[in-house]
Amino acid sequence: MSQDNPIRVFASHAFQEHDDYHRLFEYLESTINFFYTNSAEPGKAPEEGTPDALKAELRVQIEPAEVVTPYGPEIAERFPDRHLRARRDIKRTFNLIRACAILHQRQRERDDQGRLVASLEDYRMVYPLIQAVLGPSMSGLTQKAKAIAQLQRELAPSPGAWVDRAELQKAAQTKGVASEKTVRDSSAPPQAAQAS
Repeated sequence: MSQDNPIRVFASHAFQEHDDYHRLFEYLESTINFFYTNSAEPGKAPEEGTPDALKAELRVQIEPAEVVTPYGPEIAERFPDRHLRARRDIKRTFNLIRACAILHQRQRERDDQGRLVASLEDYRMVYPLIQAVLGPSMSGLTQKAKAIAQLQRELAPSPGAWVDRAELQKAAQTKGVASEKTVRDSSAPPQAAQAS
């Protein structure tokens, strides 16, 4: 970082200058030998004011803080892709990683083109969020289905043994896990479940 190669900062805003926005730049100005350019322009709200116009303007302002995710191909290779929704979820995953890197841009390296380089720490920070939000689509099971599968394992006399559907329905309803239909759908033999 130097006067010739300043850090590009985007301070988030809602198209109005808040006291916190000013405090951030007061702090940056008081830091010795910290050179930056600010790409945020809170006063540049689009005339339309629609959500899409606001998003587009924010993207223009954030663009100088571009993020590179060097481990992206490895994530993409290991990302579950058996469901159509995974295509949207992988984009969301990368967007969360990018957002984390932008929020921590002072602690991140830049490549020779001046782009932020997302670290593995960014992935570690967003992983719990990814699991909570995207977990059901990654596993292919809803929370109810997971609860029924767990109940089925508990009722089975031995690992992998068959559990009577009526017994499973009664236990699920007693524990308030699911309705009779959910139990019926989740306890179908694997061949029948794949055929439907």
